[in-house]
Amino acid sequence: MKRWQVILMLVIVLAAAAGVAWRLMDLRTPASGMQTLGTFAFECDERVSFTITPSIDLKKIMIKAAHGAYPPAETLSLVPTNSGARYEGKGVVLVGHGEDVVLGEGDDALGCTQAQSSSSAPFDFGN
Repeated sequence: MKRWQVILMLVIVLAAAAGVAWRLMDLRTPASGMQTLGTFAFECDERVSFTITPSIDLKKIMIKAAHGAYPPAETLSLVPTNSGARYEGKGVVLVGHGEDVVLGEGDDALGCTQAQSSSSAPFDFGN
């Protein structure tokens, strides 16, 4: 094999690897530009279902209804608390304990559990 052929093969392999890496980074960076840990589905009482997409540093969580209009699509910010992980934004409150959350707005609150996924491990808020 000639030297130029080896160099060409290396360039092709490196370009393919860069394309794969770019695609993987793109999957974890939604339109908001926030790098994330992935998206996790939750199911609640009253047939409410939604997804959360936590930022890598866990300071923000994007929430979005899976079906219907509730909860509203919103980016929630971490609020210091003594118990659990509490996120708030535009009247929506999400409090996480372990793999479960309480989703609230005003005086209403729903208990929610993570939907089973065969493709990813469950998200755990700790506490």
